[in-house]
Amino acid sequence: MNNASYIVWAETVRCNYLDEVLGKFLSGTCGIILAKTEFEYLHPLDYREEVVVACRISRLGRKSFDLLYEVWSVSRKSMAARGRTVMVAYNYETKTSIVIPEEWRKAFTAHEVVAPVSE
Repeated sequence: MNNASYIVWAETVRCNYLDEVLGKFLSGTCGIILAKTEFEYLHPLDYREEVVVACRISRLGRKSFDLLYEVWSVSRKSMAARGRTVMVAYNYETKTSIVIPEEWRKAFTAHEVVAPVSE
């Protein structure tokens, strides 16, 4: 499996997470941009190997938050990779970062089983 696949999976699960938790499309004056991506590859996956990918918010800062990811091999029942992205609340019209809206904070905190660390 190509390492770029892991990033695509993370992007997909992140979009699904945000749709589910926030329940609306993010753009315009209240959006999100990616600031950083990092992945640690624990063992290779075979071509077309079935995987499960999950994410959760681990940190809520003033203007940014961290999402943690895990990629699991279904057949091996083992974690193949883990990663983290730093996301920034962003106003696409003014092209500046913004304070994370309070409604997002409440939605994220209510959704997570383990509460994100707040800064």
